[in-house]
Formats: sequence, C-alpha cells, structure tokens
Amino acid sequence: MRGAAAALAVVLATVGVARADDPAEARRHFEQGTALFGAQAYALALAEFDAAYRAKPHPTVLRNIAAAQEALQRFPEAIRTLERYLRDATGREFSREREAVEAHLAVVRNLVGRLTIDVVPEGSAIRIDGQVVGSGPLAEPVELAYGHHVVEASCDGYDAVREEVDVPPGGQARVELRPIARMARLTVDTNAPHATVAVHGAVPGAAPWSSAIMPGRHRVRVTAPGRRPTEVTVDLAPGAERSLVVQLESGGPQGMIAVGGGLPRGTRAMVDGRPLTPGPDGALAFEQGLHRVVITSPDRVTYSKNVRVRSNRVLNLRPRLAVDRFWVAPIWAVASVVATAALVTGAVYWGLRAIAAADDYQDPQTPTADLPSLYYDHERFSRAANAAIVGTLLFGAGTAFLYYYSRGGAPESTVRLDYAPIR
Repeated sequence: MRGAAAALAVVLATVGVARADDPAEARRHFEQGTALFGAQAYALALAEFDAAYRAKPHPTVLRNIAAAQEALQRFPEAIRTLERYLRDATGREFSREREAVEAHLAVVRNLVGRLTIDVVPEGSAIRIDGQVVGSGPLAEPVELAYGHHVVEASCDGYDAVREEVDVPPGGQARVELRPIARMARLTVDTNAPHATVAVHGAVPGAAPWSSAIMPGRHRVRVTAPGRRPTEVTVDLAPGAERSLVVQLESGGPQGMIAVGGGLPRGTRAMVDGRPLTPGPDGALAFEQGLHRVVITSPDRVTYSKNVRVRSNRVLNLRPRLAVDRFWVAPIWAVASVVATAALVTGAVYWGLRAIAAADDYQDPQTPTADLPSLYYDHERFSRAANAAIVGTLLFGAGTAFLYYYSRGGAPESTVRLDYAPIR
C-alpha cells in the first residue's frame, strides 16, 4: 500500500526525536506504536501514539498520529492532526520538518472530498458509514476520504433512509435524505348514539371511529341526530396514537330522510350505516349536513353517494336502480374492429401472394430451378392467408359481441332528491 509505506517513512524518521524528548511512559507507548505500525496493525498503533502524546505532548508525535490515521484512510482526521502540528511546531528546530509536513499536507488534502447532506426533517440523526456525524441541518459539508460511503438519516416517528454516494478525491458530492414519516393513528368516540365522524370533510364513518392517518394537523367533525355538531383540531406527530372522546350537546338543527316505496324485493337502504326502511313510515331524523346513502338490491347496481339534509325538511329519495348487466367499454369494440380490418388486409395480401406464386409455378417459362422455391412460397402464403381468414372470422364474431355489450353506456343507478317541509 503506497500510502501506508509513505506513512511508515514518516514514523521512522521521527523515532529519534520522540525518544530524546519523551519521558519513560511516553517512550514506551511510542515504541509499541512504532512496532505495531510496522506490523500494519494501524488501529492499535494509533492508540499507542495517542497515549504517548497524552503522556508527553510533543509536536513530533502528531506526525506519527497522522501517519496512522492516513494508513487507516481517515484522511480528514489526518489533515486536522497535521494542521495542529503546524500550529504547535513553531521552533527553529522544526523548520525542515514543517516544510515536509506542508508538502505532505497538500497531498493528503487531495485525498479528501466534501459531501453536502440535505436532510428533512430538522433534527434527523445523520450517520456516515455507521458513525454519527451530527443532526440535520449540518452547518457545512462533511469532509470524507474519497470513495464509496453509506449515508443514513433517522428521526423519531420516521422510517430511516439510506443512500450510497461516491465522493471524488478533492471534489464535492451531494446527497438528499428524506426519512418517511410513519402513519399516525387516530381514534374518535362520543357520548351520543348513531354518531358519525368525518376528518377533513371526508366520507363520515360511524363512531367509534379509528384509522391510520397522515401525521399533521387534522380537523375532526363529530355529528349525531339531535345533537349539535362539534369540531375539534388535533395535531398528530409521526407514528403517534391519539384517542379522543367528544361530548355532543343536544339541540342541533335536523332534517329527515325517507326512501320511496315500490322498490325491488330485497332492497336495503343505509344512511351513515343506519338502516332505513323504504316507505314514508321509515323516515329517520338526521343532523343538517352531508350524509352517506347506500342503496343495494339483488341484481341491481349499488347506489352510493352523499346527500345533503336541510333543517326542517324531509328529503325523499326516489331510487331508480339499474339492472346490473354485463357491459364493456366501447374502446374494446373499436379495437376489435381495427384488428378485424388488419386481419382482412392480411388475408387479401397473403392470398394474392399465394396466387402469384401458383401462377409462376404453372408458367412454362419458369426455370426448373425456381420451381421448388415457388412451391414452398405458395404453401407458406396460403397458410398465412388461411390463418388470417380464420382470425377475421373469430375477431368478427368478437366485434359483434363487444358491440352488443358496449351499447348504452355503463349501467348506473340514480336517485331523485325531493325536499319537502316536515309536517
């Protein structure tokens, strides 16, 4: 390893100075570090050099520490160590060493790149190659040894993200990390019977209501027949679980909903999950506002939409339930027509080629050497024409089938809404 060899040269060049200046404990650590470095046990050597410097701080030992850091490819640390050496080694006896260190420092700086890390949300813990380097946002780019690195970001309530990046020597790289917020869970209950819960105006659900929901601020509206609607705002952190019990007061504005009679046998009507009996005697009171109506019947298309209840009005629903028949989109019939036309064109083309090959085969002026190939062409073109004819018949039948079942549009049930005063 060229870097390790250069670093070893630095170590050996400074052994004499270290021995001359250090006390016994520092000298012992220094000698052990030198031996370990020669055995390429760079991590252990670095620990011994650090111990030697703590026992007897001396600028020369910093060169040995930097050499071990370089051998471990911890180039940013080596740069800081060499810069510290230049700050501390100010005496005249270090003048020649300083020149060598300054030249070597320029080389090491070219082995380091700068990585800009853009992370959201703020406060996310950032790790590079498994080591924590700080929390976002970082004030400045991170200096790293050139090469391949793994960058991770994690935050409470978020799923950690991981990106791999190559940092060029002496250059810059950038990575964006966006930890994914975990879903929160909100549970809402109330003291009123037949209550419904709507979050951000979505389709109401029956209370008690519970669902996974995006983190953030949410507006929750709780309603119940004969009760005043109540709205609350709740803030949910990523991954949080929150339970609300909303107390509803009596006296909210009301209307009524009724479903007309004469419906097919087995028809069922539901409003916000409450069963509604068809006929005028089955009318029920509901709070003013939007309510979900679902009407089902055997062999009929289900009707499911929101309707608005008005204060002191009865809403009469007049369903027209469409027969649930097989239906295909017209585009498939058009595609089948195009395919049939293409097959007809192919049948004509290959048929004409087969006839031409047969005519040439029977022509007395055709050279005998060409007869086998003409016979082969005639057979090949005939098979292609026959296949196209069969395909034309099949696709023609399919086109008729698709056309028949694409007429009139998709079956859809409708409901006429009639409002009348409550009497």
